[in-house]
Amino acid sequence: MTVAQETAARPRIDWALLARQLGGLVRLELRRLLLTRRAVILGLASAVPVAIVLLVGSIPIGGQTVLERFGNRIVYETIFETVFLGAILFFGCLYVFFNLFRGEILERSLHYLLLTPLRRELVVAVKYAAAVAAVTALFMASTVFSYMLIYLPVGFSGAVEDLTAGPGGRHLVAYLGVTLLACIGYGSLFTLVGMVFRNPIIPAGALYVWEMLHFLLPPALKKLSVIHYLKGLLPVPLSDGPFAVVVEPPPPAVSVLGLLAFAAGVLAVTALIIRRMEIRYTED
Repeated sequence: MTVAQETAARPRIDWALLARQLGGLVRLELRRLLLTRRAVILGLASAVPVAIVLLVGSIPIGGQTVLERFGNRIVYETIFETVFLGAILFFGCLYVFFNLFRGEILERSLHYLLLTPLRRELVVAVKYAAAVAAVTALFMASTVFSYMLIYLPVGFSGAVEDLTAGPGGRHLVAYLGVTLLACIGYGSLFTLVGMVFRNPIIPAGALYVWEMLHFLLPPALKKLSVIHYLKGLLPVPLSDGPFAVVVEPPPPAVSVLGLLAFAAGVLAVTALIIRRMEIRYTED
């Protein structure tokens, strides 16, 4: 058989049909995430940083608010790093991405998805991308709203001046970027965890301890934590305390590309697992 005959014998890809199939899968996944109780729980979680900034910023100390006394950037960085990055993003991604496939297994509906005329690798990529879009939209909105509250002491004109002529705009972009990368990194990790483990308590607990105690790890092990790269992108560096092992943060380009490569590698492993998966609901 000639090369031309082999090429002609290969089935042609119907790109229009493929686009409709992928679009239908995206819409299905977004409905599962945004039109169910998951959206309510995620919405409540994303409102926590907003409420904390509003509450802490209004506490009076010596005739001044906390924002005026300690500086709005330091206060927001502390809240973002300890509450938002240290808890909300981690557990929010755990809640969504662990159930991305594990939830379908428990609902005994995964076989319907795998019987669709789509490569399983595409199914993983599309479900993951839809989940990242939904989670990122909620948490980015939380980041913007909570960040705007630090300008309460200076009013609208002061906020506009700092966001346009000062460092405020760059800082907000940095926080949004960290939020996006956290959802990408933790999302890929918990998607894999959901494929491997039936119960998230032990693996999630171990990962959380590892991430939160990363500042005590030696330099070589720090590079194995997601939060090490995320903290290197934060605009206002904070001290990790007297017991921390001080390491120079990686350059921003290394952090961004490293997290994207990490997510791609983890998703590749997830796709390999699901490609070889045989559905046996009786085992779950």
